[in-house]
Amino acid sequence: KLVSNQWNSFTTEQSCEMRNYLLSFLASKGPDTTPIVIGAMVHLLCRITKMGWFDAEDHRQLVDEASKFLQASVDHCVIGLQILNELVREMNQPTPGRTLTQHRKAAVS
Repeated sequence: KLVSNQWNSFTTEQSCEMRNYLLSFLASKGPDTTPIVIGAMVHLLCRITKMGWFDAEDHRQLVDEASKFLQASVDHCVIGLQILNELVREMNQPTPGRTLTQHRKAAVS
């Protein structure tokens, strides 16, 4: 919620850095991390992706990057599936502070 409420405080570069940090953390330390932490990080990653969907092309590459998880170990594959599942869930939920038109544009693109 903090990221959503303060989204306008972040620059596009900062949001991309947060996203890239979360992806690299999940790739390097994800299999050794507790499931609740992985779930929270995946949720945050998908929220950042949704909020920045129209700001930078990097945010729209999450599906391709999650696919890389599917080609690694079994633990990474599970994390990749969690990312894809949460991304679909996040894209289909309206976000407070965003208009219905913005939500629909992000969900269908």
